[in-house]
Amino acid sequence: MHSYYDGMVGVKIVDRPSYFEFTNPGTMRVSKESFLRGQYSSIRNTEIASLFRRIGVSETAASGGPRILNTVLQNNLNDP
Repeated sequence: MHSYYDGMVGVKIVDRPSYFEFTNPGTMRVSKESFLRGQYSSIRNTEIASLFRRIGVSETAASGGPRILNTVLQNNLNDP
């Protein structure tokens, strides 16, 4: 729901030897620090966000960053 879907490049997933690398077109609309702290959410695609909430596969606003960061810290993974 945060990706920039109007561009000419799609989402890219690369299988590295010890991790997966995800690349979305465009940039985040909030700073990396704000995202990881869960301070603010600026959804680019509100229709997709609404659909995801209705079918129960979306988190509450601004909760994804802290969940990702906690998982990284608990499992000694590369920084997001």
